[in-house]
Amino acid sequence: MKRRGIVILVIGLGLAALAGPVAIAFGAQRGQAAFGDSETFGLNRVTSASVSIEVGANTVPIETATMAPGDRLFGEITFENQGSLPLRYSLAADTVTTGSVSLLDVLRWKIWPSLAGGTCSPSSAAGRMLFDGVMNQANVLGDPAIGDDPGDRLVAVGRTDVLCMEVELPIGVSDEYQAVGATVELIALAEHATETLD
Repeated sequence: MKRRGIVILVIGLGLAALAGPVAIAFGAQRGQAAFGDSETFGLNRVTSASVSIEVGANTVPIETATMAPGDRLFGEITFENQGSLPLRYSLAADTVTTGSVSLLDVLRWKIWPSLAGGTCSPSSAAGRMLFDGVMNQANVLGDPAIGDDPGDRLVAVGRTDVLCMEVELPIGVSDEYQAVGATVELIALAEHATETLD
């Protein structure tokens, strides 16, 4: 075996001495002929998360055609986090009025969070008011700007946030507010909340 090894070595040196360029090419071919292998790891899957806020089925809108001075109407709205990420939301109002004067200038709105279990009642509002005023402004709760803003509401994945509402037509409104109307559409603007929520 040793003899054969020496003979191969001598032949290789002889080729290199006689034909340098050929020897170089031969050496390159030997490098390309090296053993190789590859493996595919095909289990990499990525799906983006989602932010989804929905109005719950137990929402009670405020609606009447016979509101008189001194009347109060109650309602509640449930927001459900149906996405895969915790969210924060702000509440905006889109309003339409009919008549010669704006009923929204005198209607007094109150919004507060429900008690545990989603209970809404006037007594549950004490010291917990989120909004108390006329609904003639675009932003009602929080701020639609991206980020953690004062007044934004936080909702964990699979949880709900129930808001109680009261609308009052004050007893002292003038006669010009007869037979005029107002429609208020509340719009929840949600974004991913990066805080850790329970």
